[in-house]
Amino acid sequence: MRFDYRQSAFERLIGRPPRIASDGRLRASAVALAFALLALAAVAAAEHGRLVAVDAELAAMHERAIAAAQSDARDERVRRAVLAARDVRDAVLAAQRASIADANAIARIGNRLPPQTWLTSLSAEGTGTWSIGGRSTQIEQIGATLATIGRLEPAASPRLVSLEASGERGRLLDFHIAWDAAR
Repeated sequence: MRFDYRQSAFERLIGRPPRIASDGRLRASAVALAFALLALAAVAAAEHGRLVAVDAELAAMHERAIAAAQSDARDERVRRAVLAARDVRDAVLAAQRASIADANAIARIGNRLPPQTWLTSLSAEGTGTWSIGGRSTQIEQIGATLATIGRLEPAASPRLVSLEASGERGRLLDFHIAWDAAR
């Protein structure tokens, strides 16, 4: 390859830059370099397109992950609501069973009252304390009622709360018995 750096007088006069004379090999190298740069630009554009597509796919995955997290939170709220509803159902069923058991116990006591004894009142407190009021013509019958409650409710400890004579010439005895129901 040969370069001619000499400038003609005319070129010096008009201020043109000097011509560089080159042979064909330099031109071929320049053309090859231009094609290589063009190919590199095409590859870079293709890679940029691929990166844009991957970015879009990543954004879509991010949106799906957010939706899944929201769905998980909604599922958790529903699960907690179901558990709360089950707790309420269990509490209602337990109260029904307790009420039925209590009603049965009172019915058993009422069915086994001694002769000449009857109930006049019944009450229950939220603490599990039950009380009955009644009348009898004989004090022994009131003692038998206490014993009946003790037999029918083994965990209970019935106690005579009050006893009062009433009626004509004090022939009737009003009593009040209380006990703690076993749960």
